Amino acid sequence: MKYDVIVIGAGSGGLNIASFMNKAGFKVLLIDKSDKSIGGDCLNFGCVPSKALIHVAKIIHNSNLSKDFGLKINGYVNMKKVKDYIKQKQEFIREHENASWFRKQGIDVKLGEAEFFGKNQVKVNKKVFDAKKIVIATGSHPLYPKIKSLNQR
Repeated sequence: MKYDVIVIGAGSGGLNIASFMNKAGFKVLLIDKSDKSIGGDCLNFGCVPSKALIHVAKIIHNSNLSKDFGLKINGYVNMKKVKDYIKQKQEFIREHENASWFRKQGIDVKLGEAEFFGKNQVKVNKKVFDAKKIVIATGSHPLYPKIKSLNQR
């Protein structure tokens, strides 16, 4: 099948591109390794889990401030419940960031490893797809500047 655009990577960048191009009327194929990896680092490892953890930490910190008003709180933080809270927030977002949901929006989704096959061609699960344009949105990693003693602890 011929697509207007193939987007490799369903993290925040790839999802934005695929969704915009779909809404603009283009035929889009979105490729990611698995349904659970859709959402990229932000949903799975970074933004969402860290913000949920920060929220819990603020609640715990503020509860400790209540001693200034005569309330004494004893106990411990149940890390299983903290982890469950984080997973709950991820799953809430995942309801709209999964292959099935994007297919319902009119975006074709293939799950598996993508590899370039030829000019304007990508192969996924032994099937070749053609597109006018291919976007590589597979994420990045931080660049650590070469500053003396930056990595010393």
